[in-house]
Amino acid sequence: MLKNYGDNVRCKGRSDPLGINGWYANGQAYAYFDGKIGIRIRIFGKRRKIEILSIGAAAVLQAKLPNPFWMRGIVGGRFRVLGGLVKGNCRFEVTIGEECEIIGGSALQGVDVIAEVTPNDGQREVDVFSTPQVVFNMPVEKEFELIDVDDVKKKFRIKLDEFKLVSNGYTIPGDLEWNTDKDVVVFNAFDVFPSEEDVNVSAQVSFEEYTSGRWVPVFIDGKKYVEASNTKFASGKAPDHIPVNNIEYSYPVLSQLNFYKDEYPSGYIKLKRGQPYLFEEDPDQWEQVGRFTNSSGAQSFFDYSYSTGDREVRFNLPENLQKGTIYALDLVNLPAGDQGAIDRNVSARTSKLANEGGKIDTEITTKEAEGTISELQEQSIFGSYIRTSKFSTLREKLNTADMSQQWRWPIRSGVHELGKSIKAAELFDNAELNGPNGQAPMIQYEAVLTNNRYFDEYMYPITYQGYPLQGKFRVNWREEQPMGVPPARAVFIRQHPNTDLILTESDIASGQVITSGLSAAFIYNLSHYYQQDLSNLQNQVANYYVDSGDVSQRLQFLLTSPFPRILGGPYDVKVRYVLPGKNIVASEQMITITNPVE
Repeated sequence: MLKNYGDNVRCKGRSDPLGINGWYANGQAYAYFDGKIGIRIRIFGKRRKIEILSIGAAAVLQAKLPNPFWMRGIVGGRFRVLGGLVKGNCRFEVTIGEECEIIGGSALQGVDVIAEVTPNDGQREVDVFSTPQVVFNMPVEKEFELIDVDDVKKKFRIKLDEFKLVSNGYTIPGDLEWNTDKDVVVFNAFDVFPSEEDVNVSAQVSFEEYTSGRWVPVFIDGKKYVEASNTKFASGKAPDHIPVNNIEYSYPVLSQLNFYKDEYPSGYIKLKRGQPYLFEEDPDQWEQVGRFTNSSGAQSFFDYSYSTGDREVRFNLPENLQKGTIYALDLVNLPAGDQGAIDRNVSARTSKLANEGGKIDTEITTKEAEGTISELQEQSIFGSYIRTSKFSTLREKLNTADMSQQWRWPIRSGVHELGKSIKAAELFDNAELNGPNGQAPMIQYEAVLTNNRYFDEYMYPITYQGYPLQGKFRVNWREEQPMGVPPARAVFIRQHPNTDLILTESDIASGQVITSGLSAAFIYNLSHYYQQDLSNLQNQVANYYVDSGDVSQRLQFLLTSPFPRILGGPYDVKVRYVLPGKNIVASEQMITITNPVE
């Protein structure tokens, strides 16, 4: 092992530095020995020398080098000479050079923890949306062991003291995010970096040692031992709009195909990184407004505001949007006041003429232009397209849909799903069924289990009463969420052939949306999860019974109960319309799915 002990480490009794600039090796050396070893004994009244070992062989030695150089080898064994008259054990040690007794320093001085910081030092034109990163050679806040310079094994851990960004004396606010192994951390700034500015990145770690039952900072030569990195990069130009990839979620959803204009009165755009500079325009020059524009050019305007703390644009939706219409949604800066007057920089100046007689007052008015005219143009800071639904609300769509056809369909022996067809002038889009941009689906479902005879009389007492059973038997064939235990959320809409419908460029170009050929149905799939949950718990309890030989009456009931086929009759489901990113239930509708087979 070659290790850097630093500049402050010395050997006892020596003043020169250890090794070569603090680097010192400790390991094995291979050598060849050739020699004889003997003993002196008194026999037959005389002292005699008797050879007990003659060796010529390679050997492995402990070595420390260089400056000072030291090696040690040990050989041992049993000897028997003179026909057994003299016998015994022997152990011989050979040392070469001078062993160093290390004074000062710490084994940690040879450990480089910070491997890399990005962006790299001196890098230019760094994207203002970048996430600076520190990569460590060892995991942070996880215990590890080292043999210290005093040859004692000790426990240490690394602590991140600082990871911050500063520009023009201003500390950039943000959060730290770690990987699973805790050896990479990134800095997620709340807002984008300042445009075209130098940004200083500082990272520092320190060490703690576990001693006397607690963690304490490591000090070397009276100072807290730290490792630090300081780099600097230059940011690029910040965009003059909100990029789509900087939007975490929004309502209306980007490219939403079925926007229910009366479902919820407010809209919002949540940014991943704040862009406050877009909303700091001079009100004397600019008016910030939002607008919806349809294909014929008709416009509906609204005011909006930006919350710096939440990084969110908020606005009230206009009430006069039309159903079944494609709109361009824009946030714009419009020239304020009389910006269009061609003489807005011209002013009049009046001066009096001197009159020697004093009987005539004469004034001359002249005009002068101050500076030059700047023709301010409309600036868009955000733009998207949406299509309003043919229905004002989801409730209206469901209430007018034909859902008279219902069925029971076998999944496997004794297990069935229930279905309820949905026939409407339009069906459902990607945001409703799958969720927009990684968010939860906007249409969510929950089976009503109260006053549900099949659940109350069969599934609850057999499978779910007292869950988790005896405090330890839990469903483990699946995650308990999102379906729940019992699986009340095992309801969904099955739509064929497409569930990922969005507003496309061809829809926008043509001004109309064609979604014919779709079919959809509510699917009540609780029976599948009921049966799998029961079988899973029965297997766990059966294995426990084999090992223990005894189970409670409750567990006996679980083991001996067959799976009951779903009963005929009605099953209620709550259908909720949930706003993306906020988990706000805008509306709730109850539907009933009936099993037509008794």
